[in-house]
Amino acid sequence: MKKLKLKHLNVTFTMKMENHMANCGEKFIGNEITLKKDGNGDNYISGQQSKRFLKDSILDSLQNNLPNCKNTTSDSRICPDNLNDSIENDVRANLFGMMQPEDNLKRFAVIKTTNSKALIPSNNYNDLLLRFSTQDQNHSIVNREIGDDFFNFKWDVDCTRICAEDVNATNLIDDYLEITTEVKMLTDVETKKKWIESILKGLENFCPGANQSRNLAPAYKNDFFVVFNQLYHDNKYLIFFELSLEKKISMLEYLKCEGINYILFDEEIHKHLKENPNQNINCEDNVENCFKKITKQLENYDLNV
Repeated sequence: MKKLKLKHLNVTFTMKMENHMANCGEKFIGNEITLKKDGNGDNYISGQQSKRFLKDSILDSLQNNLPNCKNTTSDSRICPDNLNDSIENDVRANLFGMMQPEDNLKRFAVIKTTNSKALIPSNNYNDLLLRFSTQDQNHSIVNREIGDDFFNFKWDVDCTRICAEDVNATNLIDDYLEITTEVKMLTDVETKKKWIESILKGLENFCPGANQSRNLAPAYKNDFFVVFNQLYHDNKYLIFFELSLEKKISMLEYLKCEGINYILFDEEIHKHLKENPNQNINCEDNVENCFKKITKQLENYDLNV
């Protein structure tokens, strides 16, 4: 049986976070530090901050699968003559994109996200801290805003371009210049599979923390949804947890009808299936089972470009 091509993984999950300062804003008045808020006054975590947390999480799992992997900082220069090796062994170069105008070198991120917003109104409160001075006796009091939130994270993983690069070709056809783009693999399929498994492991262990090491931010995943997408730029499934129960069921029935595989745990759907056991949709018993099944599901796909 011919395996299907896996182009994108659409991943979305919800997390309950307590006592967090996952994304601080600016000091507006004196020593008061606030959380970033959207137009409704609810907390959010920017896509840039979420990617920083995920990058650290992926790097931890990569060092078990691919010990030679490293992570260059955003201001580190990647040598164009050694780009293939960088993409194969560097987290930033392979997954999170780069731009070096002086070398005419650009690579789009294969992991994309957006602001993670609170699905229910934020519960914020203040914490007074004493900032000790080592220079004199003039210690200062800092007023830090801390929140409890129920965040929705959304990720799109372009599996086609992991461990691969775009190669442009130009052809002159009947006085018209035609530009085509092909994707060229830079590693073997087994290495690419290890990268994808490490991304999934990073998402499993993903936990946005406080912005300082002495603060613990308890967080756990409530719901989880991943779609094994065979289309490019098709991210409509990422709004799943913002939908009503009826629309969630409609989306799952559509995926079933189109033969698109998914793995889901949703408390609302799980409760609905207990009351309606004959409904032909799938839902796992918990988030942990979802991650156990994802790696097995990858075996059903052709990861070549």
